Amino acid sequence: MTPRPTLRLEDGDLCWTPDGVRTPERRPFTRGDAKRLAGWSARYRDARRKADVLAVVGREIYDWLDGKERWLARALEDARPTWLVEFAAGVHPGSDEALFLEAPWELLADGRGHLAARPGVVFCPIRRLRRPGTPAAPSEYRLSVAFMAWKTSSAGRTR
Repeated sequence: MTPRPTLRLEDGDLCWTPDGVRTPERRPFTRGDAKRLAGWSARYRDARRKADVLAVVGREIYDWLDGKERWLARALEDARPTWLVEFAAGVHPGSDEALFLEAPWELLADGRGHLAARPGVVFCPIRRLRRPGTPAAPSEYRLSVAFMAWKTSSAGRTR
């Protein structure tokens, strides 16, 4: 398995491991960061069909995540298709970790547009609970599809 960039919310810090191997770079995850993530998720739900709004949200997320450390800009220099990036939290995510995992990472966009739309990158975010282990060998009967779960609120609306 090829090491991939990993972003993890751990012990109150945002931890970035650009190649999935080295000791992670860390920066504090603040209440303001949690509010940003919640705001981006809310704007995403409200503007799913408005490309101009989605591009703005994607750029804001990119700028925040890239930060003064330039995490994404540096990682993109070596990115090859398919560029898998893990967004990971603990097995039992708290409220900040839930916001972190629910953020619309698929919208990440730099000045050239959405990373997921760039042929030379083919960005694919992966959300993960717990640290990765060695996967079991696939069964010849295993389905070759992925399913995405949708959370339903108590009012019955899909979010």
